[in-house]
Amino acid sequence: MGARPDDGSRHFPNAEYFITQADYDFWTDETKVPSEFKVFLDTARKNLQPNKDRMHFIKDGEEILPGVHAILAPGHTVGHTVFMINSGTDSLCYIGDLAHHPVLLLEKPLTEFMYDTDAKQSAKSRVRVLNIYSRFRYRPP
Repeated sequence: MGARPDDGSRHFPNAEYFITQADYDFWTDETKVPSEFKVFLDTARKNLQPNKDRMHFIKDGEEILPGVHAILAPGHTVGHTVFMINSGTDSLCYIGDLAHHPVLLLEKPLTEFMYDTDAKQSAKSRVRVLNIYSRFRYRPP
């Protein structure tokens, strides 16, 4: 695969994107982005704005595809979302950047991380999501 263009063109012209309106609005409006995150702003805008017509703005609890539910977990970004994927009796939770470090932030979920847009909210979301999923039991095949 060749290098990605950096001109704001579509990288995946047939793709559909699922994002919260809050994340889209945050990352495309430089007045909303705190100075410590400005380094990410140009990249976000180059990738989000050309694809707006292919975006599905998702809501908390929405089944975005059959068996895939969006669960709002703000903090890493203002609209950070985790996804619960169900197939038959099997489930998988894709947490994305809910826990940047697989040991530290899962063992000590109240730890604040400097690359979260709201570190305190991210910690609260991490605890809430981990509490929800701690009730699930692994069933070996």
